[in-house]
Amino acid sequence: MKHPIDHLKLKTQDVREQRRHRRNACFLRGEILTGEGQAGIPCEVHDISTIGMKLVVENVSLVPDRVKVRVRKRQFEAWVDVVRRGSADIGVQFINERL
Repeated sequence: MKHPIDHLKLKTQDVREQRRHRRNACFLRGEILTGEGQAGIPCEVHDISTIGMKLVVENVSLVPDRVKVRVRKRQFEAWVDVVRRGSADIGVQFINERL
């Protein structure tokens, strides 16, 4: 089974910190899909790892706890859970596809 980030084909360097899961620094335009028929929330995708990523958004309070993230340029979509909320970004974790 392919991992959700395999389609992104990242060519990036590791970020400055040592963590349990290696993160890849990147800057990709994406959108957060909150429900059928609703417009997506624009976001920037940063720091992708095998378990999640950081999303920079204008208003973190508009993002529900479970959403789908889309990066059209890379033909990537994945369901995620919000696990951390900052003032201008959120940390999300990929949801196991069996859920």
